Amino acid sequence: MPDPDPQLSPDEVRKLYAVSYPHLASATVGEPVASGETLQYEFVPPVVKTKG
Repeated sequence: MPDPDPQLSPDEVRKLYAVSYPHLASATVGEPVASGETLQYEFVPPVVKTKG
């Protein structure tokens, strides 16, 4: 997804996109990966916990 505003932190971008993509509301922001002159962040889904 494109960066909506370079002034926002990665977590603020996650919150902004969570309005349109509800599964991002419970995701965390992964470590940045350098790609040329930019940093790319991955939204990591939460670990699913099961009883058993």
